[in-house]
Amino acid sequence: MRGIHKCWQFVFVVSMLFVACGGEDIILGPTPQAEIVLDGEITEEKIGDYLVLSGQLKNIGDKDAVYVTITFTLRDAAGQILEKKTASVKGTTVVLKTTGIETDTALMPGGVGSFKVYTGIQADTIAEYTYDIDWKDYEFSLPV
Repeated sequence: MRGIHKCWQFVFVVSMLFVACGGEDIILGPTPQAEIVLDGEITEEKIGDYLVLSGQLKNIGDKDAVYVTITFTLRDAAGQILEKKTASVKGTTVVLKTTGIETDTALMPGGVGSFKVYTGIQADTIAEYTYDIDWKDYEFSLPV
């Protein structure tokens, strides 16, 4: 037919996909993302002379996360780093699709998992600590 022309353009803008056709934009929605946060408070427990930090992490995003970890940086009163300790979350057991490796460090959307970090520094020398949460978004399946 003469005079009829269809045009499709795909444009990615700030993780939003816009499809433009005939001059009209249709928003398809944001790209799904995992977002892992501390769920509640960190529990501090002294075992002998050492500090143990524990708690729960939650995926408040809308995408699966795997190899979820929390890393604590322990500092003395002068702000010097005494130690960095990382713990994996005890979450859902899954199988990575690309490697076949099974891991229990996954959190699905809404999922909660626990962690526990045993420090190797005497508790009375730790003035403060900070933490960072990390994860990967590898594709996985549930084990059979």
